Amino acid sequence: MKKISAETYIRNKYAAIAATAAETGDNTGKLSAVKHEIVSGLAAGIESGVILLDAEAAAKAAVQSTVTTIRDRSKHGRAEALQWVLDRASGELPFEGDSPYWDKAYPLGTHGGEDKVLRAWTLEDVKFVAEVTSSTSKLATAAAELTAQLCLSLELVMGQAGARSLGDLEK
Repeated sequence: MKKISAETYIRNKYAAIAATAAETGDNTGKLSAVKHEIVSGLAAGIESGVILLDAEAAAKAAVQSTVTTIRDRSKHGRAEALQWVLDRASGELPFEGDSPYWDKAYPLGTHGGEDKVLRAWTLEDVKFVAEVTSSTSKLATAAAELTAQLCLSLELVMGQAGARSLGDLEK
């Protein structure tokens, strides 16, 4: 039996699931169900020795996934942490007591940038985060507006063509 890498299995299985959905018209599969199907097959293949797992690649992927999750959660809590500091720095509230924010690391950038414990942020860090956040927000807004415009245009085209799915447009 031919052995394949875990990455190859995942790519092939995902493509097969998508192709089956396209052929059958059953596009109701949820991402969690697709992931579950891939994970189940991957685990069985690794256990049987058909799928080869590169331990270093698996470790790197696990670290990347975990760190990305940690950074994403920290980014979402960053505004709350900065508000906590501002409330105290402005004199509205005292700096007394334990803080859930001071000794927690927050991302300074958006894509693999530096993370730094909040109490160690410098004036340059504050300025940089403001610039990066504003720039990222503008890009996300532009992408969202373009997507909305394209969807509205497709809605009109589909309505005129009597298409129930985008695939119906090629008929």
